[in-house]
Amino acid sequence: MKEFLIKLALDILGDKETREKIGIVILSIVVGVVLLLFAPVAVLMTMGEIEPPDVSGNFDQASWMQSLDSEQQNQIAQMESAGQQIASAMESVGVREQTIKAQLIYISCFENVTVDDFNAYANLFKNASDDATLINSINQNYGLEIVYEDFMRSYALISHVVINPYMFTDVQTKNSTDLVIWAKQAYENGWGYVYGTYGNILTEELLQDRASMFGEQVTGFEDFIRENWMCRRTADCVGLIKGYGWYNPDSGEIEVGTNGMADVTANRMFDAATVKGTIDTIPETPGLAVWQDGHIGIYIGNGEVIEAMGTEQGVVKTTLPSGWTHWLEIPYISYAAQEEPTTEPTEEGV
Repeated sequence: MKEFLIKLALDILGDKETREKIGIVILSIVVGVVLLLFAPVAVLMTMGEIEPPDVSGNFDQASWMQSLDSEQQNQIAQMESAGQQIASAMESVGVREQTIKAQLIYISCFENVTVDDFNAYANLFKNASDDATLINSINQNYGLEIVYEDFMRSYALISHVVINPYMFTDVQTKNSTDLVIWAKQAYENGWGYVYGTYGNILTEELLQDRASMFGEQVTGFEDFIRENWMCRRTADCVGLIKGYGWYNPDSGEIEVGTNGMADVTANRMFDAATVKGTIDTIPETPGLAVWQDGHIGIYIGNGEVIEAMGTEQGVVKTTLPSGWTHWLEIPYISYAAQEEPTTEPTEEGV
């Protein structure tokens, strides 16, 4: 079988020297665009069907697409159609959040297999209790030989740079439920910490920009950052929140200053909050922020907090109180109205 897209992503993300040389452009084309948008162009590149474009200057995707012959354009159209069908099927069976995984497996492993019923394919994801069971079911149903350990290793590496646009419950609003989902995926995908960042992939250019702007808060940890966080997504404490506020699920970009989310520090975010209190009064409302002087985190419920703790810790999960002094509703994040507790009427009150 021809080289999988997953193999290419593994090679790029697994080799430190390669990561540092290729920079954001190749990462975007090979990993981010492919996985987030199911871009078949990059897949055909890995299969040797299409010559990769020259990205040394300003890359014009429309012009490059027009330069392809009709057979190549047809291959791309077929892959785009399959990707859309998978997305629709995954949503219809209620596992929309696994769409990227389903598309990745299909586009990288189903080269010689025809899928006539994408709903049946999607149901394998719905019915699998874990990823090992899923891979086994796919192998059995489609006569494939996907190695679970190889796939999951590659998928884990890819997750360091991917934001899953299918995980949100309501992309039309910035809400507390999706903020929790955002925080959980940052924690589970091993996001790092660089002061002054807010969820973008850490490139050399971005690192140098943050170093020049924030000085010792970045340069004092530069060796550690290079060793641990390059080519991963990174955020500082308030940047973890701002990144969600600024994230555009349509473009996959984090657009600074959008959606009414101000570019403020942790302390200024606390000051701007109109609903807040001391930590001993925190309601059980996932998506609240917890605050102490100079630092902020995201309360995810059940006494747990996800926070971008520091350069040497990255994004971690902790438990209350852990030094937090106050809680707050984050400005520009919508919160569901809290239902007032009800009591059953007593006999005297009937």
